[in-house]
Amino acid sequence: NYAEFNKAHFIETEPVVSLMDSSNAGQSGIRRELLPTLLRVLDENKNSASDFRIFEVGRVAASLNEENLVNEEKRLAVVFASQTLSYEVLFNELKQFIVDYAKNNLLLDIELKEGEKPTYMHPVNTFRITSREGDYGFIGILHPKTAKLIDKRLKIAAIELNFGLLSSKHGFFKKAKVPSKFQDVKLDLSVQVPADMNYGELKQIVSKYKSKILSGFELKDIYQADVSSKNKSVTLTFELSGRDHTLEGSEIDEFLNNLISHLEKNKLVVKR
Repeated sequence: NYAEFNKAHFIETEPVVSLMDSSNAGQSGIRRELLPTLLRVLDENKNSASDFRIFEVGRVAASLNEENLVNEEKRLAVVFASQTLSYEVLFNELKQFIVDYAKNNLLLDIELKEGEKPTYMHPVNTFRITSREGDYGFIGILHPKTAKLIDKRLKIAAIELNFGLLSSKHGFFKKAKVPSKFQDVKLDLSVQVPADMNYGELKQIVSKYKSKILSGFELKDIYQADVSSKNKSVTLTFELSGRDHTLEGSEIDEFLNNLISHLEKNKLVVKR
């Protein structure tokens, strides 16, 4: 826990275990988070490259129990930073990493939800990483104030999760879906929603739209460029399929027009 670096970069993280006499200068206690250390590593190496992929798996002193003993957690933290890639690309790469790991190795369906977030992370574009089995950590974009102090040229996205807890979980086997022998169609649709609307609310609205050719939909991206903006953009991916035929263009157009009409009736703006 490098107290001076954290303070200078508006990173609020206080150790639950303090060190009386540290052999490493600047360390005031045992870490309760991994991510601030990775941000310090990024700061020290920011002039050596234009793109960074940094990670660490380690143990932290997360809290104290009733007997004043340390609750230790095994964490994973990852930082993606780039001078060339956009925030959307960095965020989606991180999201896909954790979604694929959980899905392929643990049979868990990961969802991103609004919730508690560190003060050094973006207040809007940061989300809790959850499943039906629990809450594991957060993913998001670094707070602009902290990011600018590290390097104005870098766009920074990060993730920290309780890797020990996540790895111990096992998901629910879904009922097997008989695949259609006809080709599926995937459509991306961006919807402008109020900044304070969470994904769960949007999901409820979209779920009320029924179509025989709709196999399902999932969240692809959530983005808000400015903290002060009244709206944010949510991109959804829809999977369409015909059980007994290949979908025609007219069917896809009808589905899309009816979906847009449904969303607009719920006072949402579709970005065409």
